[in-house]
Amino acid sequence: MAHVYETVGLERAAQLRGDPETLGRLLRRTDARLLPLGELAVPVRGRDGPRLAFLPATHWRADGDAPPLFLGFLEGRPVFAAAASAGFTPPDAAWVELRTVGSLLPAPEAGVAALARALLHWHARSRFCGRCGSRTETGEGGFVRRCPSCGLEWHPRVDPAVIVLVHDGPHVLLARAPRFPEGLVSVLAGF
Repeated sequence: MAHVYETVGLERAAQLRGDPETLGRLLRRTDARLLPLGELAVPVRGRDGPRLAFLPATHWRADGDAPPLFLGFLEGRPVFAAAASAGFTPPDAAWVELRTVGSLLPAPEAGVAALARALLHWHARSRFCGRCGSRTETGEGGFVRRCPSCGLEWHPRVDPAVIVLVHDGPHVLLARAPRFPEGLVSVLAGF
């Protein structure tokens, strides 16, 4: 059984990440999609079950913000992610915390949303170099941070994690962290 947040169906195309010209061409493709994220929330719409509210990638404008992150190809189309501007909501969509809707999304969309959220969270907390304190830059389509002053390069951390189901027949042990939205519980998990 696949985990709901696996990136099933996403061709990551890592070989293209180091070529800014190729990434620019992919971003300009008419079929390219952009997933805006608001903090830890994803935009969702749909009547017959939730779906991510992707936008045409042309929605992103280079106005001094970091370039959108290249996640790869989903169903043959380039997919990017970017932090949404304050106050922005995609048309006919609502912001929903990913943990509350992830298991209801189609598997490929849940995986893309989890990857986008993790990368944007990492970028938001990696703006300055840990060695010299200079402002860092995004590289490799969003999978590297670089310091232009001292040359330090680093990648998102991949930490081992565990999730367990403790049960006794039909009874399951669930937990609730203080930061969870009201009504959300989880099986036991952590790093």
